[in-house]
Amino acid sequence: MEDVLSQASDLEKMGVKEVILVAQDVTSYGKDIYGSYQLVTLLKKLSQFNFDWIRLMYCYPELVSDELIEEISTNPKIAKYVDIPLQHVDDGVLKLMNRRSRKEQIVSIVNKLRAKCPDIAIRTTFMVGFPSETKEQFNNLCSFAKEYKLDHVGVFAYSKEEDTPSAKIKGHLDEETKLERVDILGEILEENNLKANEKFVGKIVKVLYEDIDYERNMFVGRTQYNAPEIDSVVYFSGEFADVGEFYNVKITAVDGYDLIGEIVE
Repeated sequence: MEDVLSQASDLEKMGVKEVILVAQDVTSYGKDIYGSYQLVTLLKKLSQFNFDWIRLMYCYPELVSDELIEEISTNPKIAKYVDIPLQHVDDGVLKLMNRRSRKEQIVSIVNKLRAKCPDIAIRTTFMVGFPSETKEQFNNLCSFAKEYKLDHVGVFAYSKEEDTPSAKIKGHLDEETKLERVDILGEILEENNLKANEKFVGKIVKVLYEDIDYERNMFVGRTQYNAPEIDSVVYFSGEFADVGEFYNVKITAVDGYDLIGEIVE
């Protein structure tokens, strides 16, 4: 932990506005060194630095504890955003994937997060076409996507790799079926995203200015609900803006996955 805090101190001196904690499973932080999970302790210590956003990436669902949810919801330094790699929600597929979580637990975590922090953005990824995935199991995933409408979702087709446990499972699906399922789920997710974006129209959000789009002649930034490079952005206009600074932006329109707005006082 001392190494992480030392790096955080250096970043603070550089004027860094956002720190991202990332690991294959960031929720397991500390278990190997200290014998117990220490992510919440680390978050409390990092919150003492002059960062605006502390972002969590790759929190395995079985370790998203009530203590962690409480810290995310009450700590103003923590971005109201969490990446939980679910992969699937059908219990049979999850078991074959050797995932420890099950649908009931996943639903419980999503409900708890939204109850404690109604504006939280939840990101995940889904894999379709896993060996022996039935149409019913795929439909279970689609039903979940329609009902719970997670904020940012990546979807990809299973790819067979030699010498992996899944390669030995019987019932591999053909490429056409896998790609068809990607398209079906993708349409659901696209509709979810459009409806979610429309809720921002007319609202004022805090945006970190990061780039400029010369073709649009607009500034480009992110809200706390968007991670860099993988999520949508906010295109906004204004008389002047400094890269790396925050601006209050009134959202005026939706452009696909992205938002359009203008700086307001």
